[in-house]
Amino acid sequence: MKPIWKVLAWLFAACGILAYLSAWGNMWFGWNLWGTSAQYLFDDAMATGLFAIFFLVWGKWGKEQ
Repeated sequence: MKPIWKVLAWLFAACGILAYLSAWGNMWFGWNLWGTSAQYLFDDAMATGLFAIFFLVWGKWGKEQ
């Protein structure tokens, strides 16, 4: 597995976790980052998590060049 795919996967995983925690902070404490709603942040967390999984799978089984 090339290091670039690992780095991208961890970067997207970290962004997904931050978005997820921001969404819960928005719901519990009323944090309002950049004027976004909690639903948008939850959707963003799921999307970035899926991209992280994609990068892990692509790095493991993708065509090596």
